[in-house]
Amino acid sequence: MKGKIKKSFMFINCLLEFIKLCWPALNFSGTHMFCLSRKLKELKGIIRNFSKQNFSNLELRGPRRYDKAAKRPAIVQERQAHRKWMVLAEAEESFLRQRSRVKSYADGDANTAFFHLSIISRSARNHIHFLVNDYGNIIYQPVEIKRHIVGFYENLLGSHVSQSTARLSDLQRLVKFKCSETDCSASVTASDVRIALFSLPSNKTPAAASNSVGWLIRPARSPIAEDLQVYLTTSPLPADVAVTDHYSWHIVNRATSDFSTASTWEALRTHYPIQPWTKHIWFSGAVPKHAFTMWTATLDRLPTRSRMARWCSNNMSSCCLCNDAEETRDHLLLRCDTSRRIWNMAMRRLRTYNRRINTWSGLLSWLSESTNAQTSPQLLRRLVAQSIVYHIWQERNARLHSRISTPSDPIFKRIGCAIRHCILATRKQRQFVDLMHVWLFNS
Repeated sequence: MKGKIKKSFMFINCLLEFIKLCWPALNFSGTHMFCLSRKLKELKGIIRNFSKQNFSNLELRGPRRYDKAAKRPAIVQERQAHRKWMVLAEAEESFLRQRSRVKSYADGDANTAFFHLSIISRSARNHIHFLVNDYGNIIYQPVEIKRHIVGFYENLLGSHVSQSTARLSDLQRLVKFKCSETDCSASVTASDVRIALFSLPSNKTPAAASNSVGWLIRPARSPIAEDLQVYLTTSPLPADVAVTDHYSWHIVNRATSDFSTASTWEALRTHYPIQPWTKHIWFSGAVPKHAFTMWTATLDRLPTRSRMARWCSNNMSSCCLCNDAEETRDHLLLRCDTSRRIWNMAMRRLRTYNRRINTWSGLLSWLSESTNAQTSPQLLRRLVAQSIVYHIWQERNARLHSRISTPSDPIFKRIGCAIRHCILATRKQRQFVDLMHVWLFNS
């Protein structure tokens, strides 16, 4: 049975004033770090109880308070209800703003120009222009601001504590075995080796790898171990000479003093010929998650319901999008009603009319065509195909696991947004210069 997974404690910024009141009342003795840790752990229970009493079901309580404020006949009661509603509205707004930032970080940036501009804008907003100390004095100078911040955290976390130097007599009492300088510098004799050998536990057996006759190797228990022993026995025994041993790695008749994982993997792995569809998946400027999903789909390794039904007979095999036909790769990504509407919108956008793709080989053939370079360049077709496959698979997972259904038009809008972000992120590359104009002009 799996243990319960601990969730991270979410700190809401609207509780700062409440925490400011509770913080001085938490008194613990010990080091600064221990006191800080104990205070934070104690605050978790206090914040949970306070939030449960005042901000539980925040999305529902806000509209209810607003309705009550609008229905109050007396002006005094209306003001009181309005103040309560304002508190809940501000808390909800702060919570949603903070959660939207977390959601933005989780979704990623796609390396777009908008993301970089938002980072610059956020850096400007977060710049510290001045600080106000406990006495109400305003600090402007950067050096003074730095000194004030360092002093604050030294007071909170504690400054450097000088450690007392341990005396030799104290350390000697911790170690049972004692030896002198003479014993450490003395040479090792045969009797010392014999004493050390017989002092080993009874379950330990010292042994050498070879002797004057040959190698001392235990019988092999697997074909791989047997091959290794055959190879070792063909090598000469180590010679007893006063020369420093030299080790080297031999990979494909090439000797090197350093071990290379990449070279070893290239030598050990089975090499297959490069597939003709590789250039449609792994190309410069492709979105990694889109390319990976396209690659998995091309190999027909997506865990569709049809494949999972072959693993377990109890699994359903109907399509998650239409609940009609069997959910195979070609049906889900090409022939389903939802997928067909998305592909038709993409074909109209690329000015490729009367083109119907029903099989995966037909999709790869369409990506290989070099016609219609003005309205549907080959690079743009690759980006569109990968984005469509990724978002259809994402919609399939959302309907299967979250019971959330999205129509075709919003899905295609997300596809168009992803394509624009990809083109903006790589617009400095020569092959991406005119793609944005073609994509927007066709719309």
